[in-house]
Amino acid sequence: MKPQLVFLLYVNRSGSTFLASQVARYDGMAVSVESSFLCSLLARGISVVRNQTELKSAIDVVYDDPSFQNWEIDKSELLNDLVARPLPMTVETLLRAILDHYPSTDGNINAWLLKIPALSHYVPTVRSAIPGAKFIHVVRDPRAVISSQARSRSSNTGMAMSINPATSAARWRKLVRTLHGQHGPDFLEVRYEDLVTEYDRTIQTVIDFIGGSGLPPKLGNAGDVGSYYGKIPAAQRHLHANVAKGRPMPKRIDGWRTELEPTDIHIVQNSLRPEMSRLGYEAIAIPDRHRTLRRTFLRRLQNQLRSLVAAPRRYLRYASDPRVLKTKLATKLFELKHS
Repeated sequence: MKPQLVFLLYVNRSGSTFLASQVARYDGMAVSVESSFLCSLLARGISVVRNQTELKSAIDVVYDDPSFQNWEIDKSELLNDLVARPLPMTVETLLRAILDHYPSTDGNINAWLLKIPALSHYVPTVRSAIPGAKFIHVVRDPRAVISSQARSRSSNTGMAMSINPATSAARWRKLVRTLHGQHGPDFLEVRYEDLVTEYDRTIQTVIDFIGGSGLPPKLGNAGDVGSYYGKIPAAQRHLHANVAKGRPMPKRIDGWRTELEPTDIHIVQNSLRPEMSRLGYEAIAIPDRHRTLRRTFLRRLQNQLRSLVAAPRRYLRYASDPRVLKTKLATKLFELKHS
């Protein structure tokens, strides 16, 4: 039987890497590090490869994704394998062939958990292209997400992931709304807070959903070199120091209360109140002096100006690597077409 394919959906700093590291501890579970190559293929309308020319073009698209280099798969070896396979080839067959070459996996794999950022807009397309696929959405309190993003440097740009809380809140809302419309028997929503406070129950729910009930965790520590953390690219490990500890960090659940400016909390809560309520995230009371119209307007203006100042530097970083720019443009065009 072919391994079950499960796609992990998330906003950055939502706890996806911690969840992935815990799933990887179970026998029969294989978990990839991040790569967006599947988004790149789908964004270009590649669902079936009909001839050798299209096959080579598809592989070029895969290797154009800079994050795919972290999978450490030799291009010539992969291409030699693929050209020997019958055509036409579906994107699912192509994906499974790529996974066959993923390093450090044994042959006894029951399921793959794939970390593919920005896949949230592709769920209907993936359902059509890969029948039987499953999806796990790990969601976290947006105030905690934004606080963590503000303190985290992107491995692509070296800049803070979040500069303007209002913009970050809008991105969180867009993803949550998009995925809320995709719920079904092949879809599981997991709150990061539940993973931290009710770890045993929540991780078992995840394993049961994937289809690995009864598989015992592997021995060893989460921070071992051979663990999932050991496979995270060196340039990204600064973002996942807590993952190396191998245990939930309850204190991080409410860290945003002291890390975010009160007016920023007010802005986020006002813009996300319906989504936060549905997911069980209660708004906190903000002192009147921090939520006046004048204070809110000035804070929004300040954040917007900071974003405008940072924008040219960010775009220059992307433009310095044409592969990153090409991938982001293709993804953005797909989102605009299907939004």
